[in-house]
Amino acid sequence: MRLKIAATTLALLLALPALSEKVDLRGPAPEAGETIVATVETDTDPGTLNMSVQGQVLQGQMETDSTNVIEQKILEVTEGTPTKIQSKFVKAKSVSKTTMFGQTNEQEDTNMQGAILTQTKTADGWETEVEGAALPDEAKDMIKNAGYVDPRMVFPDKPVGVGDKWKIEDEMMQAFMGQSGIPGAKFEGEMAFEMVDLKKEDGKLIAVLDFKMDGTITMDMSPEPTTKVNISIKMKGDGSIYRNLTNYTTAQDFEGDMDMNMEMTANGQQAMKMTATMPMKVKQTQERK
Repeated sequence: MRLKIAATTLALLLALPALSEKVDLRGPAPEAGETIVATVETDTDPGTLNMSVQGQVLQGQMETDSTNVIEQKILEVTEGTPTKIQSKFVKAKSVSKTTMFGQTNEQEDTNMQGAILTQTKTADGWETEVEGAALPDEAKDMIKNAGYVDPRMVFPDKPVGVGDKWKIEDEMMQAFMGQSGIPGAKFEGEMAFEMVDLKKEDGKLIAVLDFKMDGTITMDMSPEPTTKVNISIKMKGDGSIYRNLTNYTTAQDFEGDMDMNMEMTANGQQAMKMTATMPMKVKQTQERK
């Protein structure tokens, strides 16, 4: 019996990747024609809301839900680096609910649904052409100045193993968080990663990563020159990534807190200021088409 148990244990150990094994998380260089479909689902539970309008302070609750499905196709590659990318927003829907004085107001935004962004690298940076988006001209201008960061760059440029750690900062967070979902936004902060497991599931090699995020997104969503709308979103929390090293697809989860600040000014005078703090959950998948 002991020999049988020992043989079974040995077989299981041999079936698992060695802890010392180093793997390439980035995968092969991108190729023209490659298409990735990213699905991002964000859910915030009701949180505190404070709003100041013309000196009057109002308090209530706020919650949001959003789903973005983005089909991103690499059109051109130069020396292993994408130089022309097209992103189509197959689905882009967000719903926010605010409650004040016992009354709930629900707003739905689908302005980016059907939009197509074509980003081309030039000698001076990136140029973005926007089609099909029902956005103010100022918002379109913000998108036109958006750059592109290859999402593979989130992972180290050399093989890593269980227990290895690394960090990304500022604009690199843009790639991780789905830059096409928030085009033109500015990212600041840090994410710390650790590879915690390497296993086989259904014949596929899976790297499991844990991460901590502490970052801020800022956006200028001004609808016209005389009306300024500035938004900042701070996110802090923990998450996990499942990186499929057989086909280089990714699934990830994040849970933490979101602090949102929005300030609106009209003709240089503050018209409204809003702050909200909400528990937040994000699920994201990237699949090859």
